[in-house]
Amino acid sequence: MKHLKEGDFAERRKSAAAAKELLLEKLRKAPKPDDPEVADLGFRLLRRHWHKGLASERARKLVRHGFADLGLDRIIAQTMAVNTSSRAVLERVGLTYVRTFPTSMTEPVEGVDEGEVEYELTTYCVDSTT
Repeated sequence: MKHLKEGDFAERRKSAAAAKELLLEKLRKAPKPDDPEVADLGFRLLRRHWHKGLASERARKLVRHGFADLGLDRIIAQTMAVNTSSRAVLERVGLTYVRTFPTSMTEPVEGVDEGEVEYELTTYCVDSTT
């Protein structure tokens, strides 16, 4: 059993604060489709904050905020098909796979030829699970 020291809690708070600041694309209105009832969920963390549960924790809160406070009907998210960590976060917070599509990225990024994927969660899905 690991015993936590006072510094451990401070580091956890510091990491959580950093993650909050690093969510560069907080729940925002999606440019496509042009529907005010749809939002695009995005997140980006510095590598040193990966695999600590911060993306899932924040994404879950943003999804809840989108449906409960903003009255959205649908939340979507897109990522590279090869980005298994981001795909796992999206699935963990309740979004489901919709489609794979060719990427519009022009940068030579590893895996770009695999395309991108889209996930979604709708109020119907949320209502049917409660």
